[in-house]
Amino acid sequence: GASYSLGEKKLGVGFDTVRKVLQEDKKLLESIKKATTKAFEEMMK
Repeated sequence: GASYSLGEKKLGVGFDTVRKVLQEDKKLLESIKKATTKAFEEMMK
């Protein structure tokens, strides 16, 4: 499977593994949501 990372942090290999990591780490999930929203808003300017 694919290897997923966020910046220098490696999240895991494979979609299901990373999905489990994000389900367990709510702070990480929230930071990804905020970064995604911010990037989208910047793109739409």
